[in-house]
Amino acid sequence: MPAAVDVLVCLCAIVVPGIVFGGMFVDAMGGKMSPSVWFGWHPVFMSMAFPGLMALGRWSYNLDPSWGLGKPVLRQVHRAAMILAILAALIGYLAIFKSHYPMRMLFGYDFNHGVWKEWKRVAHSWLGYAAVLLALFQGATGSLKLMALQQHGERTLKFHGKLGKAVIVLGAACMLLAIAFWGLWGTPLKAAIGLPVCMIGLASVAYSRPEDAAESEESEEVSKLSGVE
Repeated sequence: MPAAVDVLVCLCAIVVPGIVFGGMFVDAMGGKMSPSVWFGWHPVFMSMAFPGLMALGRWSYNLDPSWGLGKPVLRQVHRAAMILAILAALIGYLAIFKSHYPMRMLFGYDFNHGVWKEWKRVAHSWLGYAAVLLALFQGATGSLKLMALQQHGERTLKFHGKLGKAVIVLGAACMLLAIAFWGLWGTPLKAAIGLPVCMIGLASVAYSRPEDAAESEESEEVSKLSGVE
């Protein structure tokens, strides 16, 4: 794919968490929270995880050949980005848990008063749990996939890539719901975050290597790992 698309996606993945940080903590950007408040770190780390590091990790497999990076290098970039994404997601979940548990609010439900929150918040909560659990599953299957490739030269768990797309889209949808119901941000700030998130989600799905090219690259690497010329 064009190198310009690579640059655009990577910039969006890096910029979005920075804007979210400013929107939570920087007065000039409308941030009203103290860094000592657990809740403020939830959107920051979740935006680092899903539209950010996870998109960068997936994109490492789609980089234009003009960058001149070999598959082994890109595989290590992918692995590192995904590990960091999972860690960021877990910290983001810890932040919302620490914020909501004292008030007995979990899964979009207020246990103290026995009522559900508005549908956007409920959907955000359940989609968020699904995204985090699937990310953990992806981390486990990715490790098994790499182990099988390195030890036996065997391609396994071929659903891993397609499920990765779904997790990124799920994370993007979850974030868009949060943007929609978060009342402390004005339209310009919401647009500055929402548009790049949409772009990342669409690009992660739309720009993929053709399956035959992917099979060819994997087969070539399997031969090298197996010592077959």
